Amino acid sequence: MKCIALTLLAIVAMGRCSNDAALLLEGNLRLTTKFFSEVAKNNNNDSFVMSPFSVLTPLAQLVLGSGGGTHNEILTAIGMPNDQSTISAFTELTTRLGSLEGTVLRLVNRIYVSKKFNLNKHYAAMTDQTLNSEIKSADFSQADKTATEINKWVEVQTNNRIKNLIDPKDLSKVVVLLVNSIYFQSTWQNQFSIDSTTSRDFHVTKNITVKVPMMRQTATFNFVRSDELKSTIIELPYVGNNSALYIILPNDVDGITQLQNALNDYSILEKALQNMQTDLIDVQIPRFTIETKINLKSVLRNLGVEKVFDPIESDLSKIVDEQSEQLYVGQATQKAFVDVNEKGTAAGAANELKIQMSAPLIMNYFVADRPFVFDLRIHNIPIFRGIYTAS
Repeated sequence: MKCIALTLLAIVAMGRCSNDAALLLEGNLRLTTKFFSEVAKNNNNDSFVMSPFSVLTPLAQLVLGSGGGTHNEILTAIGMPNDQSTISAFTELTTRLGSLEGTVLRLVNRIYVSKKFNLNKHYAAMTDQTLNSEIKSADFSQADKTATEINKWVEVQTNNRIKNLIDPKDLSKVVVLLVNSIYFQSTWQNQFSIDSTTSRDFHVTKNITVKVPMMRQTATFNFVRSDELKSTIIELPYVGNNSALYIILPNDVDGITQLQNALNDYSILEKALQNMQTDLIDVQIPRFTIETKINLKSVLRNLGVEKVFDPIESDLSKIVDEQSEQLYVGQATQKAFVDVNEKGTAAGAANELKIQMSAPLIMNYFVADRPFVFDLRIHNIPIFRGIYTAS
């Protein structure tokens, strides 16, 4: 039997869209919600970041290369009815995310195929045209050399943020390796002054307090208090008005678990975001960097994607021409990285936007001095989600 390694990495409402694209966006919301819940409950109260959105493309690659029960499970996971709808939705979504003013969003997919096998030409054409997947031949028997080449490519795609993604020992039984990279870089519309960053108390729990670098500024932001989430939400926009970081701050110091449970119904957060209003706010949030490695195999199994990991039941017969042995996904890993600082997320040029209001506003305060959820969105599509706990 031969296995496929599924490797992903991530660094950190649309306008009118087709029914297929709308289905995919709803599927992403459901996947984000379930994915977040699975990772959070196994994370021992540590900070983490993840990108369910970056899982969509490799899963779509597997949809187009699978059959039978394997095919049906993956389609259900991404919320699509069939292959044609999947192709249509990804084509539209890729086009929409390809032109973002003031923001770098790099979505790169690559399929490495063992030089012992021939990739099915029909499959290769579909993934190239639909998912912009580059296809490379690889000698997995030369594990150290191949891993080094792939890792160097990953470093370039992620601006040196992710290193050593592939472990040579993981390539011994690999026939096909799917690598997905999402790299996001932007700056705040309203940047924080480095001079305003000070060491402040952060309440990990009611009984544990640590010092963190706390950024601070006063400006106009979208803001809402949600009774259902028992939280306050602020929108910190990036330049270009197409992406933003949302911070969902529980009312209570120990409210993060209750917030996680409330987020299991994705409609509650979506409703809250639709009710945001603009206010003058004194904002204080930590400067933080988080890198997380996630075992996608266990997460996806808990979400109902099981057959593709089974060496007997997996059906990936459409990927290669000659299948003398069963193909299955033996490894699935995601590395995600987010860096939130005074300039924005990752590095970027300075930019400033002044907003004038026609009437005076009442000052509000948003002090993120306790564990919170963050949600990075582009065109209101969740791309990254995580929890910051200062640990």
